[in-house]
Amino acid sequence: VVLWLLIASFIIMIGTMALREHDGLRTYNDLGDLDQALWNTAQGRLFQMTNYEGISSRLSLHAELILVPLSLLYRVWSDARALILFQSALLALGAWPLYQLAREALRRDWAALGIVLLYFLHPAVSGAALMLVYPTAWGGVFLAFAFYFLRRPARLTSAAAPRANSSSVAFWVCAVLALMCKEDMPLLVAMLGLYAALIMKRRRLGLA
Repeated sequence: VVLWLLIASFIIMIGTMALREHDGLRTYNDLGDLDQALWNTAQGRLFQMTNYEGISSRLSLHAELILVPLSLLYRVWSDARALILFQSALLALGAWPLYQLAREALRRDWAALGIVLLYFLHPAVSGAALMLVYPTAWGGVFLAFAFYFLRRPARLTSAAAPRANSSSVAFWVCAVLALMCKEDMPLLVAMLGLYAALIMKRRRLGLA
């Protein structure tokens, strides 16, 4: 209950502050770039943008394939504010796998909640939420979920094979979402593969 109260509080507080920054014309031009490319993608013109001379596709700057599924959001609410609130919620949800991993390592619920609180107070997290809307920040959340699902089968008994299989599927979903956030994410996902192969002895998964 405390964990979800912290998550909800972060979404409300940071989301409200970020919207005020945007309304006060204090958000960066990166948000405009992303907003235009996302809007064009939602209209069927994948990754198109016009605000850089000689560049007609955001793929010329970054490989952010996550914009394709995210463009569905602009089918519902075509506004940069939708991106701001989406990022605030996603960064907040990153506390959930962090809590689970911390509770496993520290074996104390209150200590795991302390780690979550440090996560929310970290300048990199609040700074990303308030100053930039950027897929790189989203990739960090997907990596946290991927690492949680990677480790989850190690805590299950042999009788829980279906749950272990579902964790493997969830790992791949989160890993692919992380890969789609930016061109440098594959190196981080490869590190998860090394961890799976060398530390968890799941060599086939790690190699894949």
